[in-house]
Amino acid sequence: MSATARTSAAGVPVPLRPAFQPPPPVRRRMWGRIGVELAWIAGMLALYNIGRYIAKHHVGPAFDNAMQIWDFERWMRIPSEQAIQSTLMQAWPWGVEVANSYYATMHFPVTIVFLVWMFVRRPDYYLWIRRTLVILTSAALVGHLAFPLAPPRMLPELGFVDTGILYDMSVYGADGANSLANQYAAMPSLHVAWAALVAVGLIVSTQTWWRWFWMIHPAITLAVVVVTANHYWLDGIIGLVLLAIALAVTIRARPQRRAAAAAAAEADRDAAEADREADVADRDADEASETHPASDADVPSGDSDGLVPATPATVPDTPATVPDTPAAVPDTPATVPDTPATSLDTPELQR
Repeated sequence: MSATARTSAAGVPVPLRPAFQPPPPVRRRMWGRIGVELAWIAGMLALYNIGRYIAKHHVGPAFDNAMQIWDFERWMRIPSEQAIQSTLMQAWPWGVEVANSYYATMHFPVTIVFLVWMFVRRPDYYLWIRRTLVILTSAALVGHLAFPLAPPRMLPELGFVDTGILYDMSVYGADGANSLANQYAAMPSLHVAWAALVAVGLIVSTQTWWRWFWMIHPAITLAVVVVTANHYWLDGIIGLVLLAIALAVTIRARPQRRAAAAAAAEADRDAAEADREADVADRDADEASETHPASDADVPSGDSDGLVPATPATVPDTPATVPDTPAAVPDTPATVPDTPATSLDTPELQR
């Protein structure tokens, strides 16, 4: 902790004081906000676990829906996920392994770091991002329960390969028994939706020219979930549609209209800081005056009401003695005739 030294108006050094720290109410509000955010996270995890428990009873419908999605994509002429995976595994096997590592390690860490950064560095945007994330995730959980869907990696009969098992980097396990994730929650893809939300939040809340490169993150995530056979193309598309709806719902929470309020709050904080510094300076001056009181000679004559009439009261006494001085003047010439009177007795005058 740094400290700053001050010098009072009388030139007396004041003991070092700790540098400015937020007052206790501010720290309490900060911890309160952190507690609220942790409560939100705990609630979302609990809701997700409830959905995972319910989805255990939807295994049959999950595989039926998977075949429907597969047939619908072929009808829409969407490129086959199996053909893309098979081609890349033959031509670029280490690239598929890298994609599998990306899928296993980037989803939650990137999202958590993004939320912490927004909370600390962009608090005005954090509320908007958190609301969007809650609405997006809640809508996705409803979709997972209403439309359970087995991922492509569970369909080896269509030629898909579970790259997580192949490269021993599966986040679900061989049968998903040791995983907290819902095995039948492919529709929509939260991997793609959350990655897109990270890109949108960083693009909107920053001003650097390279912020648009954050769009690479959701693009790579979409390619990764397809290559690793964890999602269909439609899973990512539906996830982006839900994100667009969540952003539309929370559009008023964006801090654009609160820019003036933020500027006013900043001005208020500056004013409060200036007032605190003025109070400290006044207190230092008071302490210095109490430690070194001024002497009577240092006090100006006009500072005390009792001394003002006393000073002119002595002024008439000085001219009152002036007439006494000329009163003695005639006595001096009065002796002058005595001098020539004695001069007649000299011999020169007798002759």
